[in-house]
Amino acid sequence: ALLDIDNKMIRHLVIKDFNDFENILKTFVPKGLYHSASYYEKPKEEMEFKNRLATDLIFDLDADHIHNVPIKKIYICKNPECGEYSEKKLCEKCGSQTKEVNFIHDESIESVINELNILIDTLSNYLGISDEYFKIYFSGLRGFHVHIEDKPYIELDDFDRIGLKDFLMLDGLDISSIRDENASIVKRLLDSINRIKKQVVDIEIKAILDRVELLSEEKIQLFKFFRRLKDDRDLLDKFNNFLKTFLGIGIDPAVLTDLSRLIRAPYSVHGKSGLLKVKLTLEEIDEGEVISKAMPSNVKAKIYVKYLPAITWGGEEYGPYYNEHVVIPEPLAIYILNLGLGRSISIP
Repeated sequence: ALLDIDNKMIRHLVIKDFNDFENILKTFVPKGLYHSASYYEKPKEEMEFKNRLATDLIFDLDADHIHNVPIKKIYICKNPECGEYSEKKLCEKCGSQTKEVNFIHDESIESVINELNILIDTLSNYLGISDEYFKIYFSGLRGFHVHIEDKPYIELDDFDRIGLKDFLMLDGLDISSIRDENASIVKRLLDSINRIKKQVVDIEIKAILDRVELLSEEKIQLFKFFRRLKDDRDLLDKFNNFLKTFLGIGIDPAVLTDLSRLIRAPYSVHGKSGLLKVKLTLEEIDEGEVISKAMPSNVKAKIYVKYLPAITWGGEEYGPYYNEHVVIPEPLAIYILNLGLGRSISIP
């Protein structure tokens, strides 16, 4: 599928070979390039006549869906006579309300990498999916796509995928209903308890975690303790929500469960960032500077920046900039323009 300059999606295209693909791109330069996650008997037909055969299992990890990802928040004054840019929620110049703009940078991606490692470990350790099945791509802006394109996983129906989504995100969790000491949620909690305790500020939740840790060390059955939480429904609801927030994996549920989903094509350029959706190994991801690995070239661009706070992007430091012309990597310039933080791009 092709996304045109007006953000209209052109679907139901069939490409027979590379020459066919090349000819399409010569006549139509898209803003975005996507492919179906599904395989069809008749791909050129409308959806009701395609006859779906199988669907890739795709997990989309996006900074917007993950708890506590550090994102630079920039605020643009809504007063048309002012238009000031800053990192304050209220305009410092005229006191008006502001529009929030989120800016993804290296630290944001590093935080999503932590969630990616948790996802891979969970799929491997709890579901027994071997590493050889995972194809991992940086999405081109806010996170990662994990593709599984092999049987039996591509044969899972929408009901199976919803169950998998619930398992990973902990949707519908009620810890008091656990009756098996070896339940995956108990293992996930014990495996992560040291990590999540560092982030807890709520006194009641901290007391529960301390009790869980003590009972676990004394080999006392935890499910009996969880069952007693039913005596205080408000506390139980708070703890269930806490577990969902801190142990649930921040995948996009629609990408996993929608059998007619389109996904950005590997090695295509992300229209909002100018970066590639690029395939990476876990080793390459752990090396850091993922953004720099997704740059399609070393081309620089000159751009007028209205406002940009100090950031690290692609392993390099930029900003702060305020109403000035700067020469920066072309993808960063494209990203700034798309967020409304600059104007007038040119090649110096």
